Amino acid sequence: MAVDEYGLTLKRRRFVDYYLENPNNQAEAYRKAGYSGDDNTCRVEASKLLKNPNIIAYIELKQKELSDKTSVTREYIIEKAKKVLEMSLQEVPVMRFNYDTKELEETGEYQFDSKGANGALKILGDTIGAFKQKVELEDNTQRSSKIDSLIDSINKKKEQKLKDADK
Repeated sequence: MAVDEYGLTLKRRRFVDYYLENPNNQAEAYRKAGYSGDDNTCRVEASKLLKNPNIIAYIELKQKELSDKTSVTREYIIEKAKKVLEMSLQEVPVMRFNYDTKELEETGEYQFDSKGANGALKILGDTIGAFKQKVELEDNTQRSSKIDSLIDSINKKKEQKLKDADK
């Protein structure tokens, strides 16, 4: 099987591309990439792929490229979601039309945008990883240095390709 400059086969690269389109459905990305199996098998195998260091490095690289391209960062998302949350939690008086005075009058009740608040809280939670199951790894430094070296290798190959193209 041929691997690309990221150490990925064509199927694995397609899996990552589909996964990045919809990170909430790993099994669907697995199937779209050309793999097969029942729902449970696809979920399990997709989960295994997402632990592969080359795939992790490629996902991080693609996310960074997208972030650089759109100028949307984690901080930006958090800032905007907090603003939506604050706006959604503002109490707004319930108004009722008085047919005698022909005016709107406060009823003494208040409402707020619970859907907006819940949506903003979900975005914030997802962004900071509050809802992910924590898994302890035996040696995080080894994994992290492997990912860093893969990203460095990928960037060096890209730079070399650019230099070669300029010649």
